[in-house]
Amino acid sequence: EVKRRFLHNPGDPASLGSNYINHLALDAQNNMWIATENSGLDFCNTRQEVFVHYTHTGYTTHSLPDNHISRVYVDPDGTLWVGTKYNGLLQFLPDKAIFNPIPFATDVVKKDALPHHFVTCILPEGNDYLWIGTLGGGLSLMNRKDFTFTHTRHSEDNPESLSKNAIRSVFRDRDNNLWVGTEGGGLNLHDYKRKKFGLLTRNPS
Repeated sequence: EVKRRFLHNPGDPASLGSNYINHLALDAQNNMWIATENSGLDFCNTRQEVFVHYTHTGYTTHSLPDNHISRVYVDPDGTLWVGTKYNGLLQFLPDKAIFNPIPFATDVVKKDALPHHFVTCILPEGNDYLWIGTLGGGLSLMNRKDFTFTHTRHSEDNPESLSKNAIRSVFRDRDNNLWVGTEGGGLNLHDYKRKKFGLLTRNPS
């Protein structure tokens, strides 16, 4: 049974910003951050059930550059990492309402830039790193302190590389194995010791 339904109401600015939701994340105060498909980032005070909207309002410094939000991850310190469809990754500081864009480049692979504009997944790696999956640029490990990247991509010459660069999901199991789901390339299992990937294939028998 559904306990409550929250819907966008054009006549109520405190209602949900959009009925198209891509991702949800809770912060330390048990409030919810909501990634919407076309209306930016929403914050919900779960006690008051009131929504605050962060939307693209023109190319203003430190504002949200893109209303198409694909993923959101909340750091233990309250910092948000916001993945977009068209503008890569953003660092968001809620206390200051500031969005800091992380550089991205779709034509070249650079150590100081994300290799694609469409972020599909975000997963923490220890205290200092984030795995960032993109829909075309492979999987990148970002240093949260200096915003440098180590990129993992598909290579035709390397059977132990990622099977595809279109990443859809990243998951770490209880044994600390990293599983990477791709679009069209199946499921990959990361070998931390050898820093290689293995492709899990379907056994017809």
